[in-house]
Amino acid sequence: EMIINDISDNNTFNIFLFISSLLIGFTFFYAILTTFFKEVINKKVVSNIQKERFICIFGLGYLNETFLRESSNKNIIIVENDSNNKYIDKFREKGFGVIIQDIFDDNYFKNYSYSNMEYGIIALGDDQKNIDFAIKLIDHIQGTNNKIEKRLIVHIENSELKELFNLNFLNLYDLNKAKIDIKTFSYFEECSNDLFEKHSF
Repeated sequence: EMIINDISDNNTFNIFLFISSLLIGFTFFYAILTTFFKEVINKKVVSNIQKERFICIFGLGYLNETFLRESSNKNIIIVENDSNNKYIDKFREKGFGVIIQDIFDDNYFKNYSYSNMEYGIIALGDDQKNIDFAIKLIDHIQGTNNKIEKRLIVHIENSELKELFNLNFLNLYDLNKAKIDIKTFSYFEECSNDLFEKHSF
């Protein structure tokens, strides 16, 4: 009505115009509030989750999104580099903590604690990045007072890289001492194993 009709000459009180003005004002206020305080609220959520045992998801691609969609656990922190990732808002609304930061940044480990992390799932979309970050995370955990046993699940599709990772990069004595268990997996390998276990030809 404000746009189409000329209301400058109308001196009578219009309840619909008043209500629409209030709704417009409320909408703008809510948009500003959520924009400025979204990160503050999210940091509080992450901080609260870190006080209890939690699962940490590194990378929010198809694999981790599928896992999160099926998960009933609410103590989950998602670490993603891309702030425009299409899944972020969906999982924020579910109550998961979301950290938007480059995990290869030197300051990353200074800002967050992993002492209460039970599981870490590393699936960044690239085998080499997964391996590099897994080694970096293992070094960080070994350098802290690790009281809770941790299981790191690293996604590696390339069988040669997986073999190399398992043979050369992991010192099992040090890992057992630091209470860290490592599992590497391949999505396509798991699917094919599942297929042949359920169907015989």
